[in-house]
Amino acid sequence: MAAVDAAVRLGTITYHAFPFNAEPEMYNQALFDTALNMTFRLDDRFGHAHRQTLSQRDVPGLTRNAIPLLTRRGVRAVSVGENSQCAPMAVPPIFKWRDNATDTEVIALFH
Repeated sequence: MAAVDAAVRLGTITYHAFPFNAEPEMYNQALFDTALNMTFRLDDRFGHAHRQTLSQRDVPGLTRNAIPLLTRRGVRAVSVGENSQCAPMAVPPIFKWRDNATDTEVIALFH
């Protein structure tokens, strides 16, 4: 455990803003914040700035409703590796994803 602790403190082992691979579009705001708080508590414990990138893998995608929830907590970018069970999104490799209803945005990579 001490070796893992030291590696996280040094940045040899790192993680993203969500504590696990999830389908956050199924979360309400309180559950979404709880998940982010789990990671942010680790950041505080290890003396790191709060994570600013959410990485999701093997998921159907991510809905635009996540944008204001992320930006409100300082998460500025998302990387989504969509699984083969869904049609790929027709978006550029990297783009600014904007939610006009809340005037918020993140940098997005969908692949």
